[in-house]
Amino acid sequence: MEKNNDEFIKRAYGSLFQKIGSEEWYLALICSKVLFCDAKNKRIMIDNERLFDELVYMRYYSSQKNDYLLDFFIPLVLVSKSFDAYFEVLEDLSDKITKFYKCNEKKYGYMMDVFIYDFMFREALKRKTINVNSIEDIIELLDRLKDGLLELNPINLNKKEFISFQRKKIKYINNFYSITNILNEKIGSVEVDKESIFIEIQDILGVEQIGKNIFSRLISELFNSDNTDMRKIFLKYSEGVSENPFIEKMAEYILRIRDFAIQSKQYSVRSNPKHLLEKNVGDVVNDPVLNSIRVISKKIEGNVCSIIVDSKSGEYTFSFEVR
Repeated sequence: MEKNNDEFIKRAYGSLFQKIGSEEWYLALICSKVLFCDAKNKRIMIDNERLFDELVYMRYYSSQKNDYLLDFFIPLVLVSKSFDAYFEVLEDLSDKITKFYKCNEKKYGYMMDVFIYDFMFREALKRKTINVNSIEDIIELLDRLKDGLLELNPINLNKKEFISFQRKKIKYINNFYSITNILNEKIGSVEVDKESIFIEIQDILGVEQIGKNIFSRLISELFNSDNTDMRKIFLKYSEGVSENPFIEKMAEYILRIRDFAIQSKQYSVRSNPKHLLEKNVGDVVNDPVLNSIRVISKKIEGNVCSIIVDSKSGEYTFSFEVR
């Protein structure tokens, strides 16, 4: 079972990297790089000094679109043995990334989405399938998920923040109650029409939201298949895993952190990608954030200098304003 779980975790991790160069791709990689394993005390934390520099770099190579940032948190989920083990870390991390994307009002929603992902991830580690033709089984699963969400209360919030968090949580909980109420009405029916149930649920969640967040993705899986493979929810794209050798090595690294098999070293420098402006095409640079990189292109158009560098993780296109 342990070996099968390891393979599943690697596949779940690899599925984050199907869209090369996408915002989600960058975010998942950044979180992976800032994970800090304290093997001696068996704790996993975030190297905030490293995170600061990673986000400074990201300002110059990403689009900074904030459609849905869940993938940023997933490496943290995969390396942790329980939600409680990283809840305080999540609270701080959610605040930092939503401030970076100027959507701080969404930070509590992301905390709850991470909890939902975490719950389903640990369910998938314990059992492979759920009988979606059994209304009782679906209600039991959703009730346990709802009860866990009810108990979710950050400890580092002031009174105003706590009220905001509770308001957001109430919206989530109301969705659970609405859906389970629909399902309870179907118990005892001779024939269950899942399609009609799903239409009713779409009216609650909003048709445009289906598949766009972890909860709606879960609901969609439960009502659009005959016997749901719990692990399918985590393999988002049809190919399932990335065949990128670098990502495969990172997946192994994730497992080593999860097993506390390495002791991380503290990031102790400060860096800014503007040093690349001084480099020429062909230069090889040992960069604190991207490690060994090679400048493969440098162009100036108007007041923008575009520099493309090649690294182990792939190519990055930096854009700098110049005079």
